[in-house]
Amino acid sequence: GQGSGLGLYISQGIMELHGGCLKVFSKGRDKGTTFTMVLPLYHVPDIQATEMVERSDSFAPEGVSFNDLRTLVVDDSQTNRKLLRRLLTSRGHKCDEADDGLVAVEYAKKAIHEGREYDLIVMDYKMPRMDGPTAAKEIRTLGSNSVIIGVTGNLFSEDVA
Repeated sequence: GQGSGLGLYISQGIMELHGGCLKVFSKGRDKGTTFTMVLPLYHVPDIQATEMVERSDSFAPEGVSFNDLRTLVVDDSQTNRKLLRRLLTSRGHKCDEADDGLVAVEYAKKAIHEGREYDLIVMDYKMPRMDGPTAAKEIRTLGSNSVIIGVTGNLFSEDVA
């Protein structure tokens, strides 16, 4: 690319602050690049995230499986939902989609009522009708224990309403 690399450096710093790591792999110029972000979702005593990556391709603590997760992807952008769904389903996960926070709360409520709570909810920050943080709070008040990951395309504080 034509960038300075500062964004990558900042991303790596953020990952390290959260106990994770950022890995980069490329076969060379014009061959594409793969970025792997590793964040610890569970407390693993005496093991750093980077050591886990070096020791094994599996990041899951013993007894925890990341296969076949029931996932809810929430984003008002159809393109973003499609991309996330493809990434997740290619790894064997089941995905439902919602186009805003209000719909996400209804999906979560129905899933809890049916005894099929989502393992993972990937939620955009800024959406019409109900934003991601508000939806996450509502989902928590329903009693959900789902892992909720917030995502955003906003880069600057003035971009966030």
